[in-house]
Amino acid sequence: MLEREEKNALILLAVVLLVLGTGYGIISYLGDAFFAVPFSENSPDGQLVSLNATVGRVTATTTGGNIILDCGTVSVFLPREVAEKISVVNGDRVQLYGIVQTYRGKKEIVVKDLQDITLNP
Repeated sequence: MLEREEKNALILLAVVLLVLGTGYGIISYLGDAFFAVPFSENSPDGQLVSLNATVGRVTATTTGGNIILDCGTVSVFLPREVAEKISVVNGDRVQLYGIVQTYRGKKEIVVKDLQDITLNP
C-alpha cells in the first residue's frame, strides 16, 4: 500500500508529465514559423529567421549537391537533402525559415528541411 506522501508524489509526477506533453504538442503544432523573426543584417548567428524574397540567382556548389540562392541582401543555403527535392529558378518568390550563420564573413540563412521553404513562381 502506498503512503499518503507517495500518492501525492505520483499525482504530482503525472500532472508534470501531462503539462510537459501538452507543451510539446503545442510547440510541435506551431512549428518553426511561429518562433522565427524577420531576417536583418543584425540577426545573430544561430537565430531562427524568416525571409520573403525574390531569387536573383541560383548557384549549385561545386561539390556536395548543395544550392545557394542569391536573394538580394542575403544568400540562402539549401543543403543537398533539400536541394534534391526542390526546383528553384531565377525570379521565383520564396518564403522560408532558417538559421543564420556567417560564411566567409557574410550572413546567410541555412534551410534545414524542405518544409521550411515555399516557392511562389
